[in-house]
Amino acid sequence: MRGNAFSLSTWRVFTNNSLNQRAQKARGVIYPRTFFACAFFCLVVQCSPHMAHRKAGGSSKNLNDSNPQYLGTKLYAGQKAQPGSIIVRQRGTKILAGEGVRVGKDHTLYSVVNGFVSFRSVRKNRFDGTWTQRKMVSVLPEALKAEAK
Repeated sequence: MRGNAFSLSTWRVFTNNSLNQRAQKARGVIYPRTFFACAFFCLVVQCSPHMAHRKAGGSSKNLNDSNPQYLGTKLYAGQKAQPGSIIVRQRGTKILAGEGVRVGKDHTLYSVVNGFVSFRSVRKNRFDGTWTQRKMVSVLPEALKAEAK
């Protein structure tokens, strides 16, 4: 048994009707037998026989929140890009990498040359033989941009 538990002889005294009722009558109060069984249980298990003094607050499961991922286009068409500057942060390759652009391990598209960003649509042949339209981003070097004017 744990803690300050009753001995077996004390438990017999509590459960014995004649001794128990005699002691209770002397005090002027008669308790039911279950009262002593509950008191004994609380001492053995080491719980409090008193009522709670605070209302039980329920547990909540949906309070945690994660940080934002800040995905999306960071440099738009016509903007100047330097080597290493992030153009698009994405999950998966929704936008493909063209000339002057490489793909990072988290599918981020970044520039590898100085130049200006340009977006265009391309037709890609899928594995099942069908065609699909996909966006592609390229970084055109500054010399090409000057020639286009």
